[in-house]
Amino acid sequence: MIMKLKDYFTAGNIVCGGISTFLVIEGLRQGNDFSSANANITISYFNWAAYFIMFGWIFDVLDGVVARLTKQFNKFGAEFDNIADLVNYSIAPSALIYGWYSFLDPTIKGKIIGAVLALMPPVFGSIRIARFNIKRIEYPGIWFGLPRPASAFLIVNLFGLSFFTKIPEIGYIIIPFISIMNVAVFPFVGHHKRKIPKSWIMVVSLVATIIVSSWLVSLFTNFNHFFDITFLFFSSYFLTYPVLVSKEEKIKIQEFLANWKTEEQKLL
Repeated sequence: MIMKLKDYFTAGNIVCGGISTFLVIEGLRQGNDFSSANANITISYFNWAAYFIMFGWIFDVLDGVVARLTKQFNKFGAEFDNIADLVNYSIAPSALIYGWYSFLDPTIKGKIIGAVLALMPPVFGSIRIARFNIKRIEYPGIWFGLPRPASAFLIVNLFGLSFFTKIPEIGYIIIPFISIMNVAVFPFVGHHKRKIPKSWIMVVSLVATIIVSSWLVSLFTNFNHFFDITFLFFSSYFLTYPVLVSKEEKIKIQEFLANWKTEEQKLL
């Protein structure tokens, strides 16, 4: 059978992206604009749409864990994982972007702005897949281009910021920037084949605990800063490369990147 055990976890990532999209559709059906009586219900749907995109990441992590435990590695799984990432980290956030902007401003102008911004994650996400399929770019412990989970989390948490509904224009800058960073070959620290200092692991574990705790508290109280905390945490990811990578390794990475660009041009 072409599907291995790990691939069912990959499918879970796609399912979460699909549920997120359905929640956006249902949310828009509840209220046509921010001033309607059902606005809070719509916002609740949108918040859960964001949660399910993040839930999908859990399946994304588990498929790798299961693959290593069962030693099930195949070409189908790698391609299937790429498709799953495109669905949950590009297409599902796209639906949320359009949903939010057309909800805040249901006029033609609002819908056009929402559509233009919404198209950016899937377009640049697709370019990323096609580009790296032509010429793989792999360096131990380094990702090139903003990883799709990080870009998706930054986008979906943007809409939950406590001041977003008052200043939705911040998305005009942040969404294009995050989308373009998907295809930029700017290096980011990755967890594969890299030894992370114990002090950093402790900090990340503490912050992760705070994030999960704030989410659980937000479900039962009026605490509404889960998205603020999560957005700040993932924004700090941009600082990991300058801080964690030594000057000597940065030089090696730049040399590797220059060679990769030269080889890529020959294939295009």
